[in-house]
Amino acid sequence: MCCSLWEIGEWQKDAASRSLNASNGMNLCFLTQFQLGYFLPVLFHSFIQHMKPGKPTTFLTVDIEGRTCLIFALPGNPVSAMVCTELLIRPCLDMMHGGSISEVSSMVQHAKVHPEVRATIMNSVKLDMVRPEYHRVTLSYEVNEKQDLTLRATSTGVQQSSRLMSMCKADGFMLLPQGVKGGNVKTEPGEESYAVLLTGRPFGNTGIFSGTKVKDSSHLGGATLTIGLLEVLGSRAIDDSDDDDIGQRLLNVLGHDSCMLIETKTTDLQSLHHVLPLMNRCLDVIFVVATDTTWLEHLDMAAQLRSLICKEAENMASLILQGAAYDEPTAALFESVAGLANFHNQSCLLMSLPNDGLEGAVEISKGLIKRTLSIARGNN
Repeated sequence: MCCSLWEIGEWQKDAASRSLNASNGMNLCFLTQFQLGYFLPVLFHSFIQHMKPGKPTTFLTVDIEGRTCLIFALPGNPVSAMVCTELLIRPCLDMMHGGSISEVSSMVQHAKVHPEVRATIMNSVKLDMVRPEYHRVTLSYEVNEKQDLTLRATSTGVQQSSRLMSMCKADGFMLLPQGVKGGNVKTEPGEESYAVLLTGRPFGNTGIFSGTKVKDSSHLGGATLTIGLLEVLGSRAIDDSDDDDIGQRLLNVLGHDSCMLIETKTTDLQSLHHVLPLMNRCLDVIFVVATDTTWLEHLDMAAQLRSLICKEAENMASLILQGAAYDEPTAALFESVAGLANFHNQSCLLMSLPNDGLEGAVEISKGLIKRTLSIARGNN
């Protein structure tokens, strides 16, 4: 359905509602009306999903009469809406009604999601160059002489989000990686295997195909890193239209296919306590990079970041300076801050990076960052 403001107002009157699902996405005009005209405050947690299909998908929460309600705004095309329902809404509702664990992170780690298997792709499929894809497939199997079960996946054909047949015939979603220019641009039939999330049908949710816990999921364990970049513009900045694309520099080091970046800027050094908690709640890491700041402004920023950190990682901060100074010796004068921060009961890594020597700082610490996040997700 496509919700109007009137329909949302009627839904608001039902205090027992815990979630609202709306298709046809959310355009910016609707978002503005929604936030400013009806629900204040409304918290946006994610706006564009780094997956195909899935754009645009918006997830937000709103407090109504002391209750927190979840709102999912899904794409308008039928297959996109169905896939997002399977991947986002169904696991969320199952988790909300599936247990008595009160601690959020433990509840998430032990929540059951789609059963996962690995299957060999039998088609040559062109990889999307922008997003990883949940490709609809049918499954077949064979048993060899050693009684080993081998699963084979066949594409359901044209994957247009308006083509319902691609969904109706599917046994599951095969997670295909994002294509890389000059590298892997298509699958090799009969030679490559990928994770398949089962959606039911003949394979069901029983026996060896029972639901997988999040902490044991190979699919979620290798999930794309979500990274926030906060660029702090100092008093020496002429304007905020600097040609230096810090976000692009970060992605060049971390890899465009391994992370999703959300960027924002601020010129108010005193607002970090307010800006950082308002950034996307689903971020794994927040990098803070100061440009055109004076030495005193830099020290003030470091002090503010340190006050937001609940567990400091001094060794990681030293490693950042070591890598930055290797590329740019003057970066040794920079005071780096790194550690675990907690915003809205969600933990993330908070790190300040020097603009000069940025690539060296990220290159030397990226392995440690990914390992730390892997442990935090329960994939030891």
